[in-house]
Amino acid sequence: VWGVGTNLVTAKDQPALDGVYKLSAIRDPGGKWKYKLKLSEQMLKVSNPGILQVKRFYMKHENLADVIYDIHSPWEGDCQIVDPLDPTRVRIIKKGMPNKDLLEPIFRQGQCVYQRPSLQDIRKHTQEELG
Repeated sequence: VWGVGTNLVTAKDQPALDGVYKLSAIRDPGGKWKYKLKLSEQMLKVSNPGILQVKRFYMKHENLADVIYDIHSPWEGDCQIVDPLDPTRVRIIKKGMPNKDLLEPIFRQGQCVYQRPSLQDIRKHTQEELG
């Protein structure tokens, strides 16, 4: 497996499509998935391996932190989170802190498992989140 950078694919003075496609897993036929990590000198370009979920933690009805984690490696007990763009920003999330997962599956094994909310429910949820 190999990749090509933007400057090798497009002319320097020609605009490139501002999108990213990253390899996240490989599987031999009939085998298990092997999750892959993309390394880069720029922290913003490093990708986390695994099947990712975003968990939002609350304190007194306020958003405290959003944490990206691999669903196959859930934590037990307290959790230390680090800002990937500023490793000096560290916070401890205590076990039992109110939280919810933000990502919802749309399809499983080719079947739609998502119930679309009504426009009124979307509006209400948006107003609650902005509040």
